[in-house]
Amino acid sequence: MGEHALLDALLSVNTSRARVLLAAHPGLALEQGPSGFGCLHAAALVDAHRLVAPLAAAGLSPDQQIEPLNGPAAFSLRSFLRDHSKLPASKLCAVFRGGL
Repeated sequence: MGEHALLDALLSVNTSRARVLLAAHPGLALEQGPSGFGCLHAAALVDAHRLVAPLAAAGLSPDQQIEPLNGPAAFSLRSFLRDHSKLPASKLCAVFRGGL
């Protein structure tokens, strides 16, 4: 297993691998990448909406995941998650991708 196994699986849109990793190691939901970019953010970026709820349940809430993000590259995602963190998981990614 790599240093950022769950993040890598999510960002490569390997949702089956991500599910296996999350089931076997729920603590991986707390993985942090550069600038505090976490697994919930990765799931939103790749439209893996079925994984947003399990990630939030196993790790930090969306509100808590916003705080560690920093740097100009993270501004849009931080704003998005702050504005839409109360949405149901099934709608979170659709809004992020402009689907609603």
